[in-house]
Amino acid sequence: MSDAGVTHLSLDADDSALCLSTAHGLRLQVLPVALSALALMWTLAGVRTDSGTFHSLAWLLLALQMLWATRLYVDMRVFELFARGTLSPQAFDEALHRIHLSGAPKTTPRSIADRVQGLRRLVRWQGLLTTLCLLLPIMAHFGSFDV
Repeated sequence: MSDAGVTHLSLDADDSALCLSTAHGLRLQVLPVALSALALMWTLAGVRTDSGTFHSLAWLLLALQMLWATRLYVDMRVFELFARGTLSPQAFDEALHRIHLSGAPKTTPRSIADRVQGLRRLVRWQGLLTTLCLLLPIMAHFGSFDV
């Protein structure tokens, strides 16, 4: 496949370091995400209720948590590959386009800083979801939820 018209962005030392630190930062997300998922599973297994709302909310939160956790894991691996120089951002964008997970590749590639900024938004949403996943079992335990 020809890449005519696409400017290739080679990572300088700063971008490479940013990618590596971003990947390491994403590794720190593993423990809270795992604990919140375990807390939800423990709650689902231990709460006897006729409340369909409680179970529906718990299953929805668990599904979203697992989906976003998977997304963050993939992003962590991608940033590791960027940092090592094994994968270029342009090749990644082209691959996403080929499997129809993104629009047409841009002629001006996104900078690493822009990619990290987008990932920060996703991490903030993941943090909110993790908080909700941890609050639901606490609410169920202390009877704050109508079970």
